[in-house]
Amino acid sequence: MSIGVGALIEGAMLYRRQHQLVWPASGILTGSGVAFILRASGTDNGDWWSLNGIGFFIVAVAFSLASKHLIRPGGRHVFNPSNVGLVWALLVIGPSQVFPQYLWWGPNAWAVAASYGVILAGAVWILRPVRMMPMVAAFMVPFSVLIGILGVLGQSFVAIWHDGPVGGLSYWLTVALSPEVLVFVFFMMSDPQTAPREPRARVLYGVVTAVVAAGLISFQPTEFGIKLAILSSLTVACALVPLIEAASRRPPLAPALACGCLGARRPPAASSWPGRSPRRRR
Repeated sequence: MSIGVGALIEGAMLYRRQHQLVWPASGILTGSGVAFILRASGTDNGDWWSLNGIGFFIVAVAFSLASKHLIRPGGRHVFNPSNVGLVWALLVIGPSQVFPQYLWWGPNAWAVAASYGVILAGAVWILRPVRMMPMVAAFMVPFSVLIGILGVLGQSFVAIWHDGPVGGLSYWLTVALSPEVLVFVFFMMSDPQTAPREPRARVLYGVVTAVVAAGLISFQPTEFGIKLAILSSLTVACALVPLIEAASRRPPLAPALACGCLGARRPPAASSWPGRSPRRRR
């Protein structure tokens, strides 16, 4: 349903702008992203064909695509559509009605291991040709370190699938290496329309998103809050892309100082002073 609604909205918007029928790839992707992550409270586990809370999914998809087509400074949309729609739904509709997919996908059985394999293979297949693997590393390394620090400092959270608070090593493993985080960084952050275009800017973009995510996570006591913090970090980073691109274009400080020193005017040699002729060596 989410995919169909996304396709219809995107197709209608493209037809209105271009006066021709265009395959609504972005709408389909946005609908699938919302359907993959958003959950409606009260849905029975295993009821794959339930329409419980379908209105929330439709509103989230509509908001996502509205942000794409209405917020376009310079002719380029600012926010990742499904990301900003999910953040809006989780904040406005709230945890009493909707929640994000759990960070923990179950015990490390063959099904979860296969899911990790599919995610990693898909990431390599998609991201290597567009040279976004450095951006992934720029997010994962500082994010893993910062989440580890939070775990050492005693940070924990409560989740419906766990008896008691999740803390210590389990905190780090569940948050930093969650399949949800991998999907987030591999397939949501890497949106070429909203991520920076230059390699240096993409690396800085990954670091900024990781720092913002860890900062927002640091005071979240629930799994709902942690997942919302991760998604919100990308919304913030997308809004900062113009500043990130500008900062990445500035030359590093040390080479700039070196160039300034080398480019400083030196006093003229003795032979160039007026009224003097160069002495010959004897």
